[in-house]
Amino acid sequence: MISPELFIYAAAGGLLPAILWLWFWLREDRSYPEPRRILALTFLGGMIAILPAIALQLSVDTTLASWFQAIEAKFKPLLIFGTASFIIFIHAAIEELVKFGLCFITALRTRENDEPVDSVIYLITTALGFAAVENTLFILSSYMDSPTGNQIISSLIVSNIRFVGASVLHVAASAFIGIALALAFRKKLYIKILFGFIGVVLATVLHTFFNFLIIDRDSGFLLSFPLAWIAVVLLILSIEKIKKIKI
Repeated sequence: MISPELFIYAAAGGLLPAILWLWFWLREDRSYPEPRRILALTFLGGMIAILPAIALQLSVDTTLASWFQAIEAKFKPLLIFGTASFIIFIHAAIEELVKFGLCFITALRTRENDEPVDSVIYLITTALGFAAVENTLFILSSYMDSPTGNQIISSLIVSNIRFVGASVLHVAASAFIGIALALAFRKKLYIKILFGFIGVVLATVLHTFFNFLIIDRDSGFLLSFPLAWIAVVLLILSIEKIKKIKI
């Protein structure tokens, strides 16, 4: 049973780091800030996105997994990846598509999306809303699964790891889509769709790659942290470039 105190603690551990990251990224657009109402909607949309994402992922685990296992058993020499890799990729694709869909509904289709950098900011905001709820769930899970007496320490470790790793992963992956849309700003609709598709594919590949690193508890897990900070630096540089796009 989850007590109200535990829920508040976990929610704070999930929300506060996401809000801190959001403040950091919004400073990149402080010259022409987005309406707070739209930013709040995109953040809320990201939080809501966790529900269809989990539902779709559970559906994949119970249906596609057994289907792919049957294919793997029959054609294993011909496949370049196994069932576990397939599921990780599909999970990543679901999260990126759901985040993008909620961001499109709350911000991208509105008149407030009126300059190239806006799509990046809105998708980052959506990603942080998603990360806030996901991190909260991980903190709750870590607390409840830890031995008595070690719950606080365990959940604090999880919170810090996800602040650096998972939050940056969601931001970087969604930002790929935003950057692709920014490059297609004012282009014809079919070009926007093409660039959006490319952005989703790149975001899914990046997400999958980081998930594989996180699963590897040895060198891969440690490598994910410096790569996350490299992603932050590259994203900042990309945003500065996008700001200079003439419209």
